[in-house]
This record gives sequence, structure tokens and C-alpha cells, in this order.
Amino acid sequence: MKHSGYLTTSGAEIYYEQYGSGTPLLILHGNSQSLAVFYPFLRTFLPDFQVILMDSRGHGRSRLSVHTALHGFSTEDMADDVIALLNHLHLSSVHLLGFSDGANIGLEIACKYPERLKKLICISANASPDGLLTPLHLAAQMLHSILNLLGNLLLPVLKCSFSSASASSGSSVVSALSTPKVSLPFQKNFSVSATSAVCADKERQCHFGSIFPRIPAEQKKKPDFLTRLTHRVLRRRNLTSLLLHSPRLSARKLQTISVPVLLIAGTRDLIKPSHSRWLARQIPTSRLLLMTGGRHTSIFRTPAPYLRAILAFLRRS
Repeated sequence: MKHSGYLTTSGAEIYYEQYGSGTPLLILHGNSQSLAVFYPFLRTFLPDFQVILMDSRGHGRSRLSVHTALHGFSTEDMADDVIALLNHLHLSSVHLLGFSDGANIGLEIACKYPERLKKLICISANASPDGLLTPLHLAAQMLHSILNLLGNLLLPVLKCSFSSASASSGSSVVSALSTPKVSLPFQKNFSVSATSAVCADKERQCHFGSIFPRIPAEQKKKPDFLTRLTHRVLRRRNLTSLLLHSPRLSARKLQTISVPVLLIAGTRDLIKPSHSRWLARQIPTSRLLLMTGGRHTSIFRTPAPYLRAILAFLRRS
């Protein structure tokens, strides 16, 4: 049985879905994704676990306050959203499975709220932006600069649209817009050739696929086209900023983690393998599984070895 709803947190309205019964397992998606990317995995976990999915702030069906939309957010803010959801659902502690930014949120929780976690599985996590491959980091910096410029140019439109929305609906939140499709772990339409030049590997490009989406010609003729475009620019700017500035977990913080942690990464990941090894050395309760040939999104393309490792870890006493 599925239960879904919204939860109001500081600066956001968080959408979540809850399935089944049993030991609770919270699953968190990555940057530019939505909870829908984990729908294919439900049948794997539901026999044994109560599965909770949520759209992180700025993603999917979750919404942001105007202030948060304009000024951005961090993985620490997103971790606080998770704790608010657990409180809302009256769950004292959960297993947590996170992918990419979702894994980073899991690390934030393990450092700040260890009592709320039973076990933590982190797929392709990084403790700081320095853990990203250099081409990805350079591409993110370039695109963030472009988005900042566009955002500043379109700021009058943004202010006008937010004012109109508040006046007409009384709402103080804006939609995350453009929920990624279930079949794609990241949207891959991109129209900035510089991204291809800096990041030739499509596995790296996928992080920026939804930043400048190609908009159908018929949509460009609609009266609210400029407003929708500016909302999208703002959203992409926030997501790129998240990539560049979060998390900021020091070795000292990581060394305080006391819950059992399974770290999974690939040798061809967007996260430097050396960073994954460093992360494992800092977390005293961790075990690292480095998938030979594994890429950042391999869990969605060839999930079987990942799911076997995850289930074995969760079932271990």
C-alpha cells in the first residue's frame, strides 16, 4: 500500500512516498533526479522493508520558499529535511540508502544525527567538492558562472513572477519544476557545446544535462515562457551550486561516525577512487566496495551486483 504526502520544513515543502511495512528503509536520490528513479527497486526491498522515498528540496515535486529558491541550499539543509520527515512519520531510526547527493546527505545525518540511523549505504558519495573528478568540477564552475549571469539578468522577471504567484494563490513556495523521467537517472539533453569540450565523457555530462534543456518551439510561444525559463534557470543554478559547495565534511567529523556504513563506488566513477578510499579510511565503521569498471550511474544500468551487496549488508547482524 502506498501513502504519499507533503511535509513543510524550514524553507521547503517536501514530497514523500511510503510503501509496505517492516524495518524502515529511506532511499535518497541524487542531484537533478527525483524519487522516481528508485521505483524499479521497490520490488527488491518491499518483501523485507518499509520503503520511504522523498524528493529532496529543489527536486521533483518538492517545493521551495521564495527565499530558498533565490539564495540556494546545502546538503546540511537537506539532512534537516530528512530528520523532519522521520519525525513526521514517527520513525525513531531507519536504514538509509543514498545515491550521490543522497549519499552525501546520509553522511551529514551520520555526523549530526547518528541516533536516527541503523545502517547507512552510500553509493558514490563525496565528503567535499574536492572529491569530484577535475573535469566535472571545472564544468560545474563554468556553468554556474553562466547561470549566475542569466539569473541576474532575469531577476526582475523572477521577482515579478514570485510576487504574482503569492498575490494570486497566497503561496510562499515555488515548484521545483521539471521532474526527471523515471527511465533516465539524469536528463541528457544539453545545448552548451562547452560542456562537451570540458567533459567529453557522457557519464560526466549527465550531471549537467538538465541545466539548459531544449524547450519545444510551441512552448516558446506561450505567454508565460519567460517566467518558466527564469524559474528553470534559478533551479539549475541552485543544483549546480550544490555540486560546487556541498558537502563540507572534514576528516574530524567523519571520524565521529559510529553507525555501520557501506561505501560503494566505481573505478570509473565521477568521484575520484582515491577520494572513496580516503573516505573509507576516515569512517571507522565503514567498508568500501569498489566496483571494477563501475560508473556513476551503474546502479541504474546494472543494478544486480549493487543490490546483492546492499541486501547482504542490511541483513547482516
